[in-house]
Amino acid sequence: MRPSGYYDTTYQQSLRIIYTPWQWVALTGFLLFLSIYPLFASYYMLTVAIRIGITIIAVIGLNIVVGNTGLLNVGQTAFMAVGAYCSAMLMSKTGLNFFPALLGAGVAGALVGLVFGAPSLRVKGFYVALATLAGHFIVIWALMEWFGGTTGHPAPRPQIFGFSFKSDLSYYYLIGALTLFLGLFARNLFRSKVGRAFVAIRDHDIAAEILGVNIYRYKLLSFAIGCFYAGIAGALQGHFWGYTNIEAYPFSNSIWFLGMVIIGGMGSVLGSVFGAVFFVAIEEIAIHVCPAIAALFPSMAAHGQMEAALKWLIFSLVIILFVIFEPNGMVHRWNLIKASFRVYPFNY
Repeated sequence: MRPSGYYDTTYQQSLRIIYTPWQWVALTGFLLFLSIYPLFASYYMLTVAIRIGITIIAVIGLNIVVGNTGLLNVGQTAFMAVGAYCSAMLMSKTGLNFFPALLGAGVAGALVGLVFGAPSLRVKGFYVALATLAGHFIVIWALMEWFGGTTGHPAPRPQIFGFSFKSDLSYYYLIGALTLFLGLFARNLFRSKVGRAFVAIRDHDIAAEILGVNIYRYKLLSFAIGCFYAGIAGALQGHFWGYTNIEAYPFSNSIWFLGMVIIGGMGSVLGSVFGAVFFVAIEEIAIHVCPAIAALFPSMAAHGQMEAALKWLIFSLVIILFVIFEPNGMVHRWNLIKASFRVYPFNY
């Protein structure tokens, strides 16, 4: 819903993302807050913010495939691992600069995604999920057998024009800039011819094909773009920790990424942001709350497994509650709140 009193008289005006001066003020204030956040945040909270930025990039890529094109991808973590290993090996073994290596990581993720997205040309729904599920374990096996997966590779922090992003503060600003750029790119992609083709395939692929949409090409393109984002996110994560290891990319993360898409809202960049922030916040709360809960049941926590089980239990319950009570995600509720303010006092 657009603000009342604002009308589009040209095609260029219809492409606007921000309409009112108050929206510009809110956006400027939010960006200003993100800019000064490291000045009052602790080292731990700065690390959490970096994790949120990396997670947002991965979830946006998954949302392109799942939310916009309607293809179920449960192998996002494997494509992140491809990007991490590609970038780390390009930098540590060939001496390539970070940004070309980062682009190579995204391209590598996209190419591998094309291979395992190809079955979506003939199947749909649950069968696409099975193909990407198989792809996850194939990719992990290949990384372990051929690219030193168990040992891993050093992933040095990036440098540009002699400036090194060794500190977490500088890396925070790098992650923030890349997250903003990739989020804006995805937002404009959703409104382009390609994005509309994705939505047409999601809503009814047969009708889309009748209308002239090349569903085979656009399905593969969707997988390529989504896995490109995964490769970028995986590379950023690897360089943040300084080392790549296959254990950093478990299959469970792919399931939680899907949960973030559901909780945030499918087919929305803002929904991806909401889902990633909400899930990371829940994880941080669970890290501090679960030990206290486990301490109440010493006999059950004796083997040290109760804390981890409680965290997965909390995640699962949150997803179930959202599916039941807010199936359209947090972004839908946010839009309803904004709409109620716009039409006040006639918000009934």
